[in-house]
Amino acid sequence: MIAAHSLLPPYLISNWLAALPFPALVVGSDHRVLFANAHMNALFDELGPQNGYFDPQYLLDKSDERQPTQKVNNFLQSGEYVAKNIQIGFPPRNFFLRATRVVTEEDQEYFCCVLTPQKFLDDVDYSELLDTVSSLVMQMDIDGNIHYLNERVFEKLGYDLSQPELAVRHIRDIDRHYDESAWSERRQELREGRGVSYFTQFSRRDGSLMPVEVNVIPDRFSISRRFTLTAQDITEQKAVEDRLREALLQVKELSREYQRENRQLKQTIRQQGHAKEIISVDPGYQKVLRKVEQVAPTQTTVLITGETGTGKELVAGRIHALSYRADKPLITVDCSALPPDLIESELFGYRKGAFTGASEHKIGRFQAADGGTIFLDEIGEMPLGLQTRLLRVLQERTFTPLGGTRPISVDVRVIAATNRDLRAEIDKGTFRQDLFFRLSVFPIHNPPLRERPADIGPLLWHFIQKFNVRLNRKVTKVEPAVMDLLSSYPFPGNIRELENLTERALIVSSGDTLRQADIRLEVGALKAGPGPEQPVWQQPSQEELLTLEEHQRQYIAYVLELTGGKVSGKGGAAGILGMNAQTLFGRMRKLGLR
Repeated sequence: MIAAHSLLPPYLISNWLAALPFPALVVGSDHRVLFANAHMNALFDELGPQNGYFDPQYLLDKSDERQPTQKVNNFLQSGEYVAKNIQIGFPPRNFFLRATRVVTEEDQEYFCCVLTPQKFLDDVDYSELLDTVSSLVMQMDIDGNIHYLNERVFEKLGYDLSQPELAVRHIRDIDRHYDESAWSERRQELREGRGVSYFTQFSRRDGSLMPVEVNVIPDRFSISRRFTLTAQDITEQKAVEDRLREALLQVKELSREYQRENRQLKQTIRQQGHAKEIISVDPGYQKVLRKVEQVAPTQTTVLITGETGTGKELVAGRIHALSYRADKPLITVDCSALPPDLIESELFGYRKGAFTGASEHKIGRFQAADGGTIFLDEIGEMPLGLQTRLLRVLQERTFTPLGGTRPISVDVRVIAATNRDLRAEIDKGTFRQDLFFRLSVFPIHNPPLRERPADIGPLLWHFIQKFNVRLNRKVTKVEPAVMDLLSSYPFPGNIRELENLTERALIVSSGDTLRQADIRLEVGALKAGPGPEQPVWQQPSQEELLTLEEHQRQYIAYVLELTGGKVSGKGGAAGILGMNAQTLFGRMRKLGLR
């Protein structure tokens, strides 16, 4: 208990008493109740009207013959400490009463009473109890000068309790954000008897900062206008808020990332909606297309092989378009176009802080393709170390982003493509054999253009129509010499080379006719002809030029001749031309074919 003549401010006592879970009050020398907590007020309600006074009989034993007033006066004068069992309330209940005198700096006398349901805290000092609260408690005047600090202030701010003279003397000494103009406003509120609350940071003796929630309340017992400041350490609360804020930022970053990825996926889906059809009338290439139709409805991993420029990505797109995943994304990764140290992060994504420059989360291509298909073009260029991770993904369908700790499961079909001989790469030790077998469950070889000569004409007209629009040209005729020239050319660059030379030819062409003089080929790639470097061509006459319609008529007639006039069904012209049989019948009628 607090000793007699204690200089501890009474409002600090009442502030602590208010939080006690049992009845407590502060009484003046005239027996007037200056403070009663909620539990004490409940008892007063049971006892009937008290008129603001505390009956001193509760300080006496039944056997005590002294008059109550005399007892209280003796108690106040001598600082006598009361500790006794009493009955109070209705119906009467047993309490253990403790009471002691408090003397303020202004020589005002009070005594504090606490009623506990059982005898405990016998030897506890009120000041010790005040020092056990988690709050930092100070008494200060209107100018911010500090007159009292509880032990928690010393402990939290790092001051030596044995050297109180070294502790803070003014609120500005510890308030990191002390502002005189703000305190002027607070003073006015305090003078008017109102409390103030705010958040700030207290400076510790070592210079570190502690976030606190501050409450300042006028001390109504103090003649010299003192104020009680309590500060609650909210370091953990701020840490939780900071973690929550960081989590919200991460959610926003992820949301932005997913929005970006969503836009990319929508663009991919739109592109798939306008996916290029595979243009082919070559009988040999129909076998490739039949393999595509066979494997498309399955979930089987496909390995597409073939030279550069043969349209392996078109085959992959066709497989995806014919699968049940067609309404989901097709994500393409060109393994040869990415630096080796970036392929892993592109495929599997990363978490913020995973490496220098990773300022936000990024999902990888595998996660973006979830539910759909991922096309790994030029798989032979993948670094050997990353092949191990890819093999694990193919086996387990899970992966962990760079810097992440939790694996992510995905439902992705894998289609890979390469222009390399992977078996030779295995022999050289640059490609894993187990990965090769995992990828080549269903291999499809995409032949070069020189092995599908029947497709040169249809592809040429496809590119002419494409670049007519792009280049604002109106080419509708092709010299026969052009077809003869292209048919004798081996196309080392395959379909991509044909596309490029068609674009160049239309750029330099004039009029509505594509001429042999507009075509520029690689001389060293030409087949041997009459001359040492290239065949000799004669300029055709105007009568020899073919219209697009005539070219189509002749070509369809040629295919019908190959099929013996069979249009529909297996081995029919419609299947070779990649057309619906009814569409072909309509085209034949238009062109005058029977």
